[in-house]
Amino acid sequence: FGAARVVKAAFPYLRKQRNGYILNVASISGFCGFPGYASYSGTKFALAGISEAMSSEFADINVKVSILYPGRFRTSFFDENQHTAKDIIPDYSSAISIIKMFEEGKGKQAGDPEKLSDFIIKLSDEEKPPTHVFAGKSAYDYAQQKIEAVSADINKTKEKGAATDFEE
Repeated sequence: FGAARVVKAAFPYLRKQRNGYILNVASISGFCGFPGYASYSGTKFALAGISEAMSSEFADINVKVSILYPGRFRTSFFDENQHTAKDIIPDYSSAISIIKMFEEGKGKQAGDPEKLSDFIIKLSDEEKPPTHVFAGKSAYDYAQQKIEAVSADINKTKEKGAATDFEE
């Protein structure tokens, strides 16, 4: 897990100077799981979880941690990394539709990598950067949908779920 190794190597210096900023780049897929991208999403969720825990753990020595969840940016990411199965299994139609959407969007993504770079630089200058940082309109849209869905799930199960505690 490369990001964890980098933090492990840098942390003695950050701890010594009692100051620093770690920005781990996840993906909106690390906040919202997408059909067809389970393994990719899983690694990004793991990075987000580690980063969130580090944010709390490192606060006492003034080392800030943010997780960046970029949406779709116009890079060569899908050109170099997208490998679609040749034989399509009909049972996975929702996954296939998402994969096709991403494939058809190659070169048309709304996110501008240069603007993202500027955003990251400005973020690193903040005294108290947020733990969760989204970039690109698509990321905000997906995140808001996820937050609403989780909120609905909480409300649906809260009474019965909370009743599973021991009665004191």
